[in-house]
Amino acid sequence: MEWHITAKNFNDQFKLVIPMIVQATLSVYKASLLSLLPTPAKS
Repeated sequence: MEWHITAKNFNDQFKLVIPMIVQATLSVYKASLLSLLPTPAKS
């Protein structure tokens, strides 16, 4: 993610929030694993 922000010339202040963005993304992903049911197999 840091590479993308640097390559696209984002403001350097975005680099400070990268860990928070990654943690938030992982939290949403883990919460969805717990609450969403798997899809049924295709027949």
